[in-house]
Amino acid sequence: MKADANRKHEAHAASAPRKADGSSNFLTGFSQLLKALALVVLIGWALHDRDFVEDWLFSLSGGELFGFKFQRETIDQATNDLQRLAKSSEDSFDEKLAQVAIVRASRVAPAIVESRILWVDDGWSKSKPNNPFNNTIVGILEKLKISVVTASSTKEATDAMQITPFDIIISNVWRPADTENLKRPLSMCKVHYFDFPNSEEANKFIKPVDVVLSGYERAREIALTEFNKEANAHAAAGFVLAESIFAAPSTDRIRPNVILFAAATARVARSLCDYTITNRGDVLLNAVVSALEKKHANLLVRRHVNNNDQPTSNDKATP
Repeated sequence: MKADANRKHEAHAASAPRKADGSSNFLTGFSQLLKALALVVLIGWALHDRDFVEDWLFSLSGGELFGFKFQRETIDQATNDLQRLAKSSEDSFDEKLAQVAIVRASRVAPAIVESRILWVDDGWSKSKPNNPFNNTIVGILEKLKISVVTASSTKEATDAMQITPFDIIISNVWRPADTENLKRPLSMCKVHYFDFPNSEEANKFIKPVDVVLSGYERAREIALTEFNKEANAHAAAGFVLAESIFAAPSTDRIRPNVILFAAATARVARSLCDYTITNRGDVLLNAVVSALEKKHANLLVRRHVNNNDQPTSNDKATP
């Protein structure tokens, strides 16, 4: 009897692992089946709602899965350029603010890469080499994979725009040798000076007789009013170029953004048209990033609207 009991106990003990193994195999197989079903569902969902999945992956990767990425070396090189600009330009350049532009550009790389800028400045002419500051800014933009084309006059700029579209036009204001300088009036994009851009212009317009009759401050006010009339009747080349861009048949989404990168004028003048006037490199860089981010916002969400007034992935300015 005792021997029989021992044999039954051993048989029961031997069968227990086999039952456990069977349960484990069942659970493993069931788990694999669920995984397979989940994969089928995901594939089906991805095929059914491809745009949503693309957007989701795009947001998770910051665009890297789709080929948009700035190498760390590129960011470091741009940062080194900013440090050199900060040292050479003293209080007219905020390095930290400029670094914000670089960081922002890296986060919205799809809207930045392969964009095109036309920079108009008589300093690009061979007879008048441009200053190192502007050259360094161009280098930073090119490190961000932005194409920068230069022109030294309004005519060169309009010729370039007829050949290929641009996302942004950067221009200085005063180009004395430009054939369009002080030749045309402003109507759509009139400008207003809150003060004279320099002492030479102030001395030219302030009349001694007004100083005697009304005092210097009143004479200066009268002169500034006359200066504003003249500035709109015979506009500087940069203002003329900006108005020609705004007056051309187009839409806000297709029309290139305008940034006037001026010296003294930026401190004292504003336009009725919606464009930026600045004399600071840090503000210029941020204005470029903001303009491109807004203009190519569709590339950030990967949604392409087939509408003539809504740019698609092919609407970024390309030759």
